[in-house]
Amino acid sequence: MKLRLWKNPVSPPDDVEIAAEWWFARRSLQTLSSANAGAFQAWHAEPANAAAYAKVEELYQDIGILAVEPEVLDLRTQALKASPAQGRKWPSRFAGVGLALTGWLAIVGVASLLLPEKGGLRQSAPALADGKSYETRLGERRKIRLDDGTIVSMNTDSRLEVNYSSARRDVRLLRGEAKFTVAHSVTWPFVVSVGDRRVTATGTVFNVRKDGKAIRVTLVEGGVRVNPSHPGPLVRILPALEEERLSPGEQLSALEGHEKGMIEAADVQHVTSWESGQLTFRDDTLASAAAEINRYNATKILVVDPRVSALKLSGVFSADQPENFLAAVTAFYPIEARKRSESVTELTWRHGH
Repeated sequence: MKLRLWKNPVSPPDDVEIAAEWWFARRSLQTLSSANAGAFQAWHAEPANAAAYAKVEELYQDIGILAVEPEVLDLRTQALKASPAQGRKWPSRFAGVGLALTGWLAIVGVASLLLPEKGGLRQSAPALADGKSYETRLGERRKIRLDDGTIVSMNTDSRLEVNYSSARRDVRLLRGEAKFTVAHSVTWPFVVSVGDRRVTATGTVFNVRKDGKAIRVTLVEGGVRVNPSHPGPLVRILPALEEERLSPGEQLSALEGHEKGMIEAADVQHVTSWESGQLTFRDDTLASAAAEINRYNATKILVVDPRVSALKLSGVFSADQPENFLAAVTAFYPIEARKRSESVTELTWRHGH
């Protein structure tokens, strides 16, 4: 969603999506007259309008997080200082935004209901033990149940930290891969930080993987929003400016330090087969398949020859049995396995082929 500069602030715009924002801002501010309230009901009765309005409500469902952002708290403080006789005056640096920002400050007003007079959040969720960390060794897979009932499946050589507060459930994936089956709570967001991205869900199933600077988020069911972990001031107030949303069966691939990732259809079975100790390959290169097998084992498969690397492979293999993988590929392709050391086997092109 972009900043809106409405030409006529006293009547809703013609565009359905912009009108939905217009109505949402005014209903949040509770500035509708009886006549306007009736006009809203008539407008909302149209299915297309109701759908657009629902999308706006969904966009702002993370109001509890937004309300405690420093920039928003500063704006809220200045807004509350305005005299009722003079009307609310917004900081001059936001004057050009007009009523578009008013809509956001309306949300701050709603969010302020969550704040006691002396500051701080009223607890909307139980304060649970925090500061927990979980780790898996090379080749190990582990399933854990967090305090809120969320189930986390951890893949090989992975590490994550869990910190829950009354505002939200925070998890940091420091390395490796994990699949999250999140306990549902609209008012208590579940946030996974990975690299320079932040994945937010309220109740859903998704897989997150971190390989060095490479990040992959795959949505199995439900919905997630992916935002920068360290956004600039404007994006902190308007997170939708850099927000990426996934639908079930989609995958976001991104690199740390790059603003935009790529969203594409995902083979969910392929991505999550590791949970059962199986690795599924579908037209993968032999080089990438060997690298995936290596994630689970101390003995490594080396692929140097570009002819071998480019061979395509489809099949299902046990993650912890590299010898079966080697036997299969050397039987099917004109390649052979040569022992380079106790822990390294190289796949080479077979002589005479």
